[in-house]
Amino acid sequence: MANLYHIEKCSGPLQFHLDLSGYVGNLPSLTGEGDFDVRHGYILSIPFLGGLSTAISTVIPDFAMAKADKAHAHFRVGNGEISTEQFTIASVAFTVIGKGSYNFLRDDLEADARVNLRGPMGVVLFPISKLFEYHGSGKLTAPEWKPRNL
Repeated sequence: MANLYHIEKCSGPLQFHLDLSGYVGNLPSLTGEGDFDVRHGYILSIPFLGGLSTAISTVIPDFAMAKADKAHAHFRVGNGEISTEQFTIASVAFTVIGKGSYNFLRDDLEADARVNLRGPMGVVLFPISKLFEYHGSGKLTAPEWKPRNL
């Protein structure tokens, strides 16, 4: 992530499996599918209070942010795009569940994600998690996230 997308904070061991066919010199010809898993790393900070987390973090660094250390996704590659029907990014207390696609020819991300509380309280508070659904679009290094239900 640091080398490809200049995201310096990411760390941790990555297990990656990819079955790919096509021509490297012709990126739209690439087709296939794969899986990736990160365990015991740092993927991102989950803003579990939504936009409020981001605003408060400008004053108090990392306030209302949960550091995610696990991630998993199964994905498909085709037509210059990587897509997934479900990805999960998890911290000890929260999980981000989403789906989306990334067009690597145009550096264009389109994703939908929801923040859930983990454990038994996550089941009880599931209806409230619908308030924390977001749509992200734009460049992979700096997507613009907007609330879906507000």
